[in-house]
Amino acid sequence: MKKILYTLLLSIMLFYGCVLDRIERREVKIINKSKDTIYCLISYTNSIDNRYVKYDNYRLDRRFVDIDSSANVYDKPRDWDTYISNSDDSKMRLFIISKDSINKYGFEEVVNKNIYTKVYKLDIEDLNKMNWTVTYEGK
Repeated sequence: MKKILYTLLLSIMLFYGCVLDRIERREVKIINKSKDTIYCLISYTNSIDNRYVKYDNYRLDRRFVDIDSSANVYDKPRDWDTYISNSDDSKMRLFIISKDSINKYGFEEVVNKNIYTKVYKLDIEDLNKMNWTVTYEGK
């Protein structure tokens, strides 16, 4: 009975160890040094709207970075390496959208018409060099 219990316990520990190894721990941090509140969205293409993440007004409140503050990218993929290697040109897109654009056009139109203030095209090497931190200083 003890052997069965030890085997079961060891199996559970190995299973959780494998699961935890697959959890992405790296995060992209955005520092906003501009004079505007900004919103940050990622995509694997040159379009804000993509098949993996459907943006809507409900989710918008988790993607903003206030003036002189920082935040992590909200829509973190399970694995950055896979996400980026499957992106166009093997570079993910980090879209910066000003709060003024959201107020002027509405979030749906911003997404549908691809209205953004700046886009960063980044691969793993770029992110490593930047220590996974992107500083936005404005226009």
